[in-house]
Amino acid sequence: MTEFRSVAVVGTGAIGSAVARRLLTGGHDVVVWNRTPARTAGLVESGAVPARTVTEAVATTELVLLTVTDQEAARQCLDQLDGGLAGRTVVTMCTGTPEEARRSSAEVARLGGHYLDAGIQAGPDAIGTEAATILYSGDRTAYERHSETLRLLAHPGSSGPRPTRQPSGTLRVSPRWSGETTTGRLPPGAGPSIRVRRIRDSNS
Repeated sequence: MTEFRSVAVVGTGAIGSAVARRLLTGGHDVVVWNRTPARTAGLVESGAVPARTVTEAVATTELVLLTVTDQEAARQCLDQLDGGLAGRTVVTMCTGTPEEARRSSAEVARLGGHYLDAGIQAGPDAIGTEAATILYSGDRTAYERHSETLRLLAHPGSSGPRPTRQPSGTLRVSPRWSGETTTGRLPPGAGPSIRVRRIRDSNS
């Protein structure tokens, strides 16, 4: 499996900064953008490359992490792109409803990219440790393409081929991707209990 070394982190709040720092320590080239440029200064001192625009951040990377407040902010970032997203995977790491996630997925697809929705089950201090779990839904091929990079951030799991995050924050997990460790329960009528595999991150 090819590992892509360059990653764009769009949004450098608490989670975004933690994600960017973990990728830097994992040996990746990280391009960062924030609507308040001064908030990228600490990351730039640590080796990240600042981008003046979202388009510039995306231009030299194949993996784009939108670590912003919510799905509305994610779509605002997508709206700023001058070009398309051909060959790129966009991961939204933010809050939102299933319908909002589907709208973001449709926009990424319209721009020629691949979409993943990420449910972060951890605070900023836990990113990159065995205490963190991130659950993904969306394009499975895109997930597998970037799985080595995503494993640097947390224990990965999949919630299936469509963005199905529940408003409560629970996720529908595909049985084909489930393993054994953490048990989660879906809302009444949504399906059986699930078990999500935790994968130890040897680089933590």
